[in-house]
Amino acid sequence: MITKRRDKIDNFAFVLLHEIGHIFLHLSKNQSKEFITLEEKERVDKLEKEADKFASDGLISEKIWKNAPAVKLDQYQIQKVFTEWANSNNLNKWIVLGRIGHELNFWRFREDGTRSIN
Repeated sequence: MITKRRDKIDNFAFVLLHEIGHIFLHLSKNQSKEFITLEEKERVDKLEKEADKFASDGLISEKIWKNAPAVKLDQYQIQKVFTEWANSNNLNKWIVLGRIGHELNFWRFREDGTRSIN
């Protein structure tokens, strides 16, 4: 389900591709499958991880992400370095910062007015 609960471009883009991932990976072969389900947790977790990977790779390909800067950076340098890297790879900086934030569980980026969606 997509909402504007978090009105940030990185979150919106990830959630949109995550849901498209469920359709492409899990429903295209079995169109009668219900997705709001009480399946066993292990299976649901697997499906969610597959949709997460689909979204992550759809936003930033694995090939490009492998060339991302090393994350052995001071937390205050992360935004600067990854913004420059995003620009040099023609990627939205907030998509890149959202992914690195997710991987590092670090979300304290300085806002500049370009992250919110209207």
